[in-house]
Amino acid sequence: MATCAYPSCDAEAAGSSGGYCATCGGPSQACGRCGTMNRSLARHCRSCSAPFAYKNWIPGACDSTLKHWDSPHRRLVTQERFWVAPVAYAGWLWFISAEGQLSRYSPFAGSMTPLVHLGQEYGCAAPMARVEMPAGARWTQPGLAVISPDGVVIVGMIDGREMRITLDSGETAVADFTKEPCGIEGGDHEVSFFTRRDDHLSLVIASLATGRVEARIALTERHLAGPFRCASQLFAYSESHLYTYSNGELKARSFPAGFRPSIQARDPILRQAFGRLPFIVRGTGFYIPGRQANRPVFLLQKPTSGPAIIQVTGETTYAQDASGRPILAQDACISILEDSVNRVAKEDSQLTATCPAFAAGDVIVGMAEPSPTSLRLRLYKSDATSDFFLQRETFRESVGIYALGNSLTFCAMLRDTTVELCSWIC
Repeated sequence: MATCAYPSCDAEAAGSSGGYCATCGGPSQACGRCGTMNRSLARHCRSCSAPFAYKNWIPGACDSTLKHWDSPHRRLVTQERFWVAPVAYAGWLWFISAEGQLSRYSPFAGSMTPLVHLGQEYGCAAPMARVEMPAGARWTQPGLAVISPDGVVIVGMIDGREMRITLDSGETAVADFTKEPCGIEGGDHEVSFFTRRDDHLSLVIASLATGRVEARIALTERHLAGPFRCASQLFAYSESHLYTYSNGELKARSFPAGFRPSIQARDPILRQAFGRLPFIVRGTGFYIPGRQANRPVFLLQKPTSGPAIIQVTGETTYAQDASGRPILAQDACISILEDSVNRVAKEDSQLTATCPAFAAGDVIVGMAEPSPTSLRLRLYKSDATSDFFLQRETFRESVGIYALGNSLTFCAMLRDTTVELCSWIC
């Protein structure tokens, strides 16, 4: 009988089900050719050598979640503080703490594993970006790109190797996303971000093959949101223009008449979930929050078609689901943007707009306030409803719900800026 794919575990592979080892909690994937269970970040099957493509995890069945929603299978309160939302990939949540400690959390083991300490300047900067970084002459591996005012570090998810991209003397990366809606954009071969020198802004393109800055594009704007990649092009925006960079050429165009994008770090009415940047990219289109006629709206822009304005009613906290759709949490309802159509997914008079919502299949999760002193994380599945009671005196803000394999994990910031993680195994 084959053992678990993780060297430190001697459990029988037959004990692995639903995408994780029942003994060590390591996330696993089944080979499509022979069915052998392998590590989630394996390059080849350990039995038949079939190649694997790196992939994120698709939410599994959530039937058993509803029965145990009031009691998580795993619960962890971190010892470190956090200002940035984690990245979900390959069965783990990847965290960067305010002190610059990069770690990963397994919802199946219920534990946080430290990987590398990068320094405090990284943990207070912009959210991380997932990239493909070199791993020898022939291979790549998934990595996380983390930015600080001094430059960029890419850390390999498999072997923890580091690649550092440094800046010229007098040049500073725009890295504090709590002041400006800017961060780092990752791709298969490069990373992109903004820098400043003597108050002049530039778009920087750095190669992951060479580890060096390959291009600097001077910008006339003093403040921008971005950059982000959509349909093989880079985008950024100011209060008046949308910028596109492609094939070495930077182009600017005006927004539709009456639309003004929000370039605040976090808009007080139409606000993104904690620790994230405000724009959302989905496939070949992207959403930009803003105002039209002094009302909150999203601008949906697809490079192959004209823009669309989507009106939003009242205070909203929005996040992105596994398929890229914006999920809008509002007072008394949760809705989903299907391209330019705002579809109501759940109505409940106790739902609040102050925390992000979650939707996957027929499972919807939102935050409910039955009274001014009580707070509930409420799960809906078909016609059934279940509540998870939160201690309001310690709760500060919801980071979000994450689906990893056949699990759901609720991530919440506490009042001391540490994070509580509650995981349900489905």
